[in-house]
Amino acid sequence: MRVMQSYRVVSSALALTMLVAAPLAAVVMGASDKTAHAGPLGTSIPANCAEHTSFSGGSDAAGDYRCAGLAIDFHVSGVAASQHQQWAGQWLFVDEAGQFRTGSCTFNRGTHPSILGPSSRVSQSFPNDPTGRETAYLTWRYGSTADALTAAALWVVFHYDAQDAAGTTESTHPSEPLIADLGRVSEMTGRQDLEDLAVALDAEATTFATPFLLSVSIDPSGSATATLTSAGAPVASAEVASVDDAGSVRSTALTDAGGVAHFNVELVTGVNTVRVIAGSPGAAWVYLGPAAAPNPRGAQSMITGGDPELLTASAVLEVVPPPTEPPPTEPPPTEPPPTTDAPTTTQPPTTLVEEATTTTTSTTPIVETTTMLEPTTTIAPTTTIVPTTTIAPTTTSEAPPMFLPPPPTQAPTTVAPPTQPPTTTTAAPTTMPPPVFVAVEPPPATTAETVASTTAPTIVETTTTMTPAVVQPKLPRTGGSSWFAAYLATALVVGGVGLIGTVRRRISEQGASRCS
Repeated sequence: MRVMQSYRVVSSALALTMLVAAPLAAVVMGASDKTAHAGPLGTSIPANCAEHTSFSGGSDAAGDYRCAGLAIDFHVSGVAASQHQQWAGQWLFVDEAGQFRTGSCTFNRGTHPSILGPSSRVSQSFPNDPTGRETAYLTWRYGSTADALTAAALWVVFHYDAQDAAGTTESTHPSEPLIADLGRVSEMTGRQDLEDLAVALDAEATTFATPFLLSVSIDPSGSATATLTSAGAPVASAEVASVDDAGSVRSTALTDAGGVAHFNVELVTGVNTVRVIAGSPGAAWVYLGPAAAPNPRGAQSMITGGDPELLTASAVLEVVPPPTEPPPTEPPPTEPPPTTDAPTTTQPPTTLVEEATTTTTSTTPIVETTTMLEPTTTIAPTTTIVPTTTIAPTTTSEAPPMFLPPPPTQAPTTVAPPTQPPTTTTAAPTTMPPPVFVAVEPPPATTAETVASTTAPTIVETTTTMTPAVVQPKLPRTGGSSWFAAYLATALVVGGVGLIGTVRRRISEQGASRCS
């Protein structure tokens, strides 16, 4: 048997009582002297049976055969009153099927049977065994015994159960029972051994009058154990057979003192079933046939064993093969899970188009200075305008970039904050030239608020990333490529303004002089 197999008991059936089948009858009939179940003995006279001759010296009857038993002196009043010996044991007879059988007398006043004619089954009551279970057990267990003392003790017990009349030759009171008390057998026969065995058999029959129970179990080693009991009492020396699915006998074993029989089962992978059978007592039968000699009371009735009942039990053991393991293999190298980079979105560079706004706000007041003109020309004091430039907030747009060529000249620009209106402080109209406005085509997409457009737009290129970028705008560049022209123009403007102011004051003073 292989190692590392697992076993599972699927079921274990208890005994089921049924009539014995013909192929199994020989098995349950018994194979030992102590399990000699009564039954058909065939058509040949058994070897332990002999032709009977009269113990009283009378003429011999034809066709009468006695088997196991004892010739004893007997009288109900005591062995001393015995008139002759009589046969305490088995007689041979023929049943309806022509089979020889052995039986024990249960009606003392008749004449033993003859084998010259068939006997038939009859009914008979047994006052000391109303259920028939005790006589069933005794005939099942010892009915065909070849032991002389056992057969004689059975003769005593059967007459005791039947309580049949003693007759004139065995009692002074012919109608009283032949065996009224088992405790007086030694007095009536002069044999204590006979009494002791009769008492023991009667007690045994009482113990095993309960129907038998057969069970079986099997262990993983293949050892099967069958147990036969009667009301919990182990039934010893009983034959148990192991059979296959078809009912054929594989092996037999006798139960031990504990009522246990052992079998070895060769296990195979899969389901293994062990089935066992055993015989148990069936009802005893009583036969009545032709008398060996004429008798006004007829022939003696013979009690014998009937068909035993068959007990069966089974157990199932499943042998599960060990799991098949694949050959060990090197595990594949463990690779880290693939890392998926977040998709990178590349935004085209965003062009912020800020429309330049000019604010003439000045925080420095204009100071007029009067200088007396000499023949030579003196440049009047200049008024410096400090422009205040406010950087407008940058609005990001996803519009495609726009590139505009820079203008030839750019004036200072001031961008007012979105939340405050632009503030403009203008000098006196007499001193400031009119502003020059330059029209600029606004870009198609911008969110900057325009106050007044005087210069070309400033283009700031930014790139949109995941975090909004802070764009530091640059101040617009004014003037051309040379600063000299801007300086000269400024000087001329300042000088002109100063000259005009001087002339107007002179005119004003002269007019005042004329009027005064």
